[in-house]
Amino acid sequence: MIRPDFAKMDLIPCIAQDAETGEVLMMAYMNEESWDKTLETGEVHYWSRSRSELWLKGGTSGHTQKVKAIRLDCDSDTVLVLIDQIGGAACHKGYRSCFYRELKDGEETICSPIVFDPKEVYK
Repeated sequence: MIRPDFAKMDLIPCIAQDAETGEVLMMAYMNEESWDKTLETGEVHYWSRSRSELWLKGGTSGHTQKVKAIRLDCDSDTVLVLIDQIGGAACHKGYRSCFYRELKDGEETICSPIVFDPKEVYK
């Protein structure tokens, strides 16, 4: 079975992409523990660098990520997880995508819809 090369580095970048639309929703990091937990549960787990702990995406908000497929790059040091985003938002700031800001022609715009109010979800 394919597996990231954790001997190369402890934390591997992981991109979450909507399996149906192809929209890139977020980027976080996985370590061996989060990789194994993701495979075991079918829900994406990451490693929280700020909290130094395993993190089930959506564990607090309910906006979980169901795994549809997992891909590794050619060097086995970046993960692409094709997911079904439950609840509609991947971003902890309430947007559908963490990549909600766009700079185009020198102008910044919001390019992803807001799905929830973080003040209401993270009390």
